[in-house]
Amino acid sequence: KPKKEVKDDPYALPAAPDPADEDDNVDIDVSAEVDVNAIANESGRDGELPVVRTKDALAALDSVLMANADAETVKFLIDSAKAKLWRHAYLEPDEARKEAEAFQGDVYSTLAKDSFLAEFDAANGLGLPAGYAFRPEPGADITPPNLMQRRVAVCVRDSRRFGNWSGMGAGKTLSAILATRVVSARLTVICCPNAVVNNWAEEIANAFPNSEVAKKTWTPEWKDPLESKPRYLVMNYEQFQQADSEQRLVAFLDRNVVDFVVVDEIHFAKQREAQAQTTKRKRLVQGLILDAGKKNGELCVLGMSGTPVINTLHEGKSLVEMITGHRHDDIDTRATVQNCMKLYQRLVTLGTR
Repeated sequence: KPKKEVKDDPYALPAAPDPADEDDNVDIDVSAEVDVNAIANESGRDGELPVVRTKDALAALDSVLMANADAETVKFLIDSAKAKLWRHAYLEPDEARKEAEAFQGDVYSTLAKDSFLAEFDAANGLGLPAGYAFRPEPGADITPPNLMQRRVAVCVRDSRRFGNWSGMGAGKTLSAILATRVVSARLTVICCPNAVVNNWAEEIANAFPNSEVAKKTWTPEWKDPLESKPRYLVMNYEQFQQADSEQRLVAFLDRNVVDFVVVDEIHFAKQREAQAQTTKRKRLVQGLILDAGKKNGELCVLGMSGTPVINTLHEGKSLVEMITGHRHDDIDTRATVQNCMKLYQRLVTLGTR
């Protein structure tokens, strides 16, 4: 027989905080903003959506559709427009900034434009943390982080909770390592698939050689007793599903203050079905984030996945909840266009791709 859920599970997610005003509770229908047939016809090679130019994304915001939109819908549409601007900027940063600066529009496009330019300048002007020494291969020159990596670091610094939905090969690993140094994290816990544990350790040593790295243990032994070097604990997901994993996790959190949690390939820890019992792995990764946040109010959480949703909407909802640290009961996981758009809205406002 399946085990019954524990009613007073200390690792159960709390409810979402009360909204600031009534507009936060509106039922949003943004499906009308999406022309599915146009997307299908215009999509590029390998199923990638076409890159919308900055000036076109801004112009779309000033359409008549915005006139009767509620506050939360407006916020999403502005965030969605900014996501398009950033997609252009990742490919053509100078051109995207030039088009945004030259664009003259109404109130909504101006809000998106000003917000994008402020974010762009913050990311582009980010100073490199002391000790940065990333080389793409041995003997190569030190290579500065790209715009996406800088932006992720700035967003983590400013919002503390963020998602990087970029595809394979975009540089998500370095974006996370850079973010840990931008916020001066003393202890970072990285949860990742077993196959990439060594890669994480190597990338950390490559980017910031003056770091201590421990792997696959809840009782790391650090060489620097004065804690003058940043510490990284790289844990494969199997460490969260052993018979004594919860006991070891509790003891680890009692002894340590965690400043940063990275959940790499976060779909390894997400829940696939709404009716399914929460897996031990997901529950303890969730517990790590919850308890670390109780001990450190400035905890940073970065979730990373190039595939936020593979099979069901509950996968996407689960990872959003894991990053934010609370339930999102307003997201319905039935497979409808409206529910897909609601989840897409949350992913857009929580992260970047």
